[in-house]
Amino acid sequence: MDEPTFRNSLMQFMQVVNCPIKKMPMIRPDRPLPMLKLFQIVTSFGGFKAVSETNRWPAIAVSLEIHPFAQETIASLQKL
Repeated sequence: MDEPTFRNSLMQFMQVVNCPIKKMPMIRPDRPLPMLKLFQIVTSFGGFKAVSETNRWPAIAVSLEIHPFAQETIASLQKL
């Protein structure tokens, strides 16, 4: 699956569960958050619950090439 297809599927799913995504998250104004890569990385770490319980969000940020101390971005990842 490619990024645009994944984003479209994600947006449709979130609409169905009555939690629509109004705007895709951005790493910077010129760089969207790669949602497919985020999903794959979080899954490889055991899923959202495991990542949250073990505070692996900084490692996820590094995997996404986001500065690990960019707290605002890490907080955005946790809210997804």
